[in-house]
Amino acid sequence: MKETLAEFTNRVAKFVDSQSAARLIIKIGSNVVKERFLKSLIAVIEKKEIYYDTIWLNQNGESINVSKARSVEKFLAYSPSVAKHKYVIADEIANASREAVATLLKITEEPPKYAVFVFFTDFPSRVISTIRSRFTTLSVELDPLSFVSIDVLERITNPLIGSLIKNSPEAAIYVDEHLERLEKMLNGLKDVKSTLESLLSGLEDSTPDFILSVISEQLLLSVKEKDIPYVFQKLRHAINPNNASRILKILLDAALVLIGDIVTLKKTAYWKGIKRRSYIPIYLEMNAPKVEFTDWVLKMYDANANRDLSIFLLISRFTLLKRK
Repeated sequence: MKETLAEFTNRVAKFVDSQSAARLIIKIGSNVVKERFLKSLIAVIEKKEIYYDTIWLNQNGESINVSKARSVEKFLAYSPSVAKHKYVIADEIANASREAVATLLKITEEPPKYAVFVFFTDFPSRVISTIRSRFTTLSVELDPLSFVSIDVLERITNPLIGSLIKNSPEAAIYVDEHLERLEKMLNGLKDVKSTLESLLSGLEDSTPDFILSVISEQLLLSVKEKDIPYVFQKLRHAINPNNASRILKILLDAALVLIGDIVTLKKTAYWKGIKRRSYIPIYLEMNAPKVEFTDWVLKMYDANANRDLSIFLLISRFTLLKRK
């Protein structure tokens, strides 16, 4: 069952306040979700900025070495400076070296009562059992809508953004922080040319892949047979060895959303399963994809085929779903 960010934060805060030296292993999601949760948790418990009472063992999932683990002992040797607790945080505890784990075992055996250990992991089973035995493990599925402020929700006008925030907490956080930019971007997708330009410019900046996949959905829906040479040449010019796999995956993700919606609309009565309801008028004018096409799209994720050719075939085959 999904929890809101506030519900999970309050649950963890109560646990921390009820423990002497709280020790937690949490599976929660990506870095941006971890950051939002930690900010929310510290706001509830401490109600102030506590930079000097926090230590990170690692960030972005890099390995935790023994030197970093040993620094925790020095960090916990003194009481908190401004907070009620001192927080020891690991971005991915499963990436600790053996020596670091041995050091952490000693530290977590009898830590000071003000210590709070928050060890994130995507792989709880990979965390050494002796660490797990001392920690409470929590795995949570958070409601994406709880990451979007009421003010932002009230200002959403593009229906695509409304469906996007339901996809994942990561997408919801991006909408919450970049609504105006996203509205402008998606409202500017008027035709094949403008959509393709938006996709290519997004590849050059920090636009996340799940946003580029939404743009690619619009591209696949708008491309007609006569547009294939133009679209392919533009994409081919943008492709290089470093981004070819990424571009193909973005297009494949978009294709799978559309294929799933069209099949749901054409062959089932489960309309609630449609992810992009604003596309329904377009879906009604398209043929349902054959199983072979869906299988081919799925195989392309792991195939070592020529990326240029795969992109060309994907665009070409998608146009065949459109009625003349």
